[in-house]
Amino acid sequence: FYNIYKNNLLLKTIQDNLNICEYLDECIIYGDAYSYFVETVYNAGSTYSVTNASLPHNQYLLNNEIGSGGGKIANIFAGLSLRENTLAAPYVFSISVLSNDNYSFFEKNLTVYNQINISSSPSCSAFPADMKLVFKIPVTNQQLVFRKNLNPGYTINNRNNLLIAKWDEKRDWIKLSAISRLEKKSDNFSFLLLETSVNSLGTFGIVYNADDDYCKQVQVKNRMFAPFAGFPGLAAASITFPNPKKESVQIVIYNISGSRILQKKFDFGLMAYSWDGKIANDEIAAPGLYIVNIIIDGKEKEAYKTYIYLMK
Repeated sequence: FYNIYKNNLLLKTIQDNLNICEYLDECIIYGDAYSYFVETVYNAGSTYSVTNASLPHNQYLLNNEIGSGGGKIANIFAGLSLRENTLAAPYVFSISVLSNDNYSFFEKNLTVYNQINISSSPSCSAFPADMKLVFKIPVTNQQLVFRKNLNPGYTINNRNNLLIAKWDEKRDWIKLSAISRLEKKSDNFSFLLLETSVNSLGTFGIVYNADDDYCKQVQVKNRMFAPFAGFPGLAAASITFPNPKKESVQIVIYNISGSRILQKKFDFGLMAYSWDGKIANDEIAAPGLYIVNIIIDGKEKEAYKTYIYLMK
């Protein structure tokens, strides 16, 4: 059998399929380097391989083409999953690691960790279906580890105060509702997974939120938006809302006369919705006031309601 050692500590013993075997070490922290060697154990003794040292895990850019069959793009920080038939044609998705330089102009002491950017070619301001975004935070000895040499002191007990946030190009972060769960990898290493669903791409990160009631409310950024203006920061209204059970969501938008102009259904547990003003045939709706109904699990009587204003 084989013993695999990591930094001189036993990592894994492999006893099956010894002729053809491989082992993927997922218990790594961004920016760290590790050393590995293999001990081959026989009845009469054992031999050791040379020690192999990894480079620091600094994967800054990753590209992947995803088509109508669905797929995923992921790096060491986060991953985006698209279901089948989300896309009508292939898109090239890119995920890149940023240097945490996007600071909120409105919340001076807000720190956003593990910032990434997800984009597509061709670009798209809002996709027709929801996409699952999951951040992975390493947990060692109950401590959350964001990056090498970056330790804000959070533990697994703070898991319910961590949210995913999205940069809105107006020097502010939109906090998104998120569901957390723990994925154990070994006795002293786990991943805290933060999951949300979105229908638009951009820059995302992880933020600590002390307000326990924040994710129990509907939040609107760019309540007044202007798709015609040509400014990315004003091109769409962004709405976040609670959906802790990841139930199906219907977005129904009415004009001031009460006529329904748009209805979308999402089955992936949507928690954030961006509307760029487009209705049927990619036409832009007329300027004016619109009422947005957010129906979760088909419960129309319990629908969340908010309003937005489309400007010229």
